[in-house]
Amino acid sequence: MDLYSVHKFLIYVFFYIFVFFSGPCCVMTNQLLHYHFINENKSWDQARLYCKDNNHTDLATVSSMADMNRLRKHLGNRSAWIGLQRKASSNRTWQWSQPDVQFNESRDNGWDTDTKEPNDVGIENCGTLNTNKKWADLSCNRKKPFICYDGENNYNNIPHE
Repeated sequence: MDLYSVHKFLIYVFFYIFVFFSGPCCVMTNQLLHYHFINENKSWDQARLYCKDNNHTDLATVSSMADMNRLRKHLGNRSAWIGLQRKASSNRTWQWSQPDVQFNESRDNGWDTDTKEPNDVGIENCGTLNTNKKWADLSCNRKKPFICYDGENNYNNIPHE
């Protein structure tokens, strides 16, 4: 083998070693959220407080379709509060409880279109994942089970009014 061939071979070896060892790091970023279904009936505010008081990050947040599919699978045939709420300053704008995840109406379209959600029947400012595995708006005072998540950071903002 000449020097050029050895050099080329070493570059390939280092490249594959780099890809092999760095690949799982990138894939695991979606695995940082762990969901916990809590089978206790609480209002949205009580559920959020429970999550934080029990060392969870917050109510469940959806930042991708992969998260949405994991939540749906985790929920089974139940409905539960998630960390979705209407912004106090807006009539139709929603936000996630996790501050670094922006709610995007066109991308985050998990609303239940069969029931025309969000349907704004009464004062419905909090989000739930319903038995159809879709989002629905409900009164924040309703008592429901809920889903907390654990992430790599703990956040404590977006007060609910």
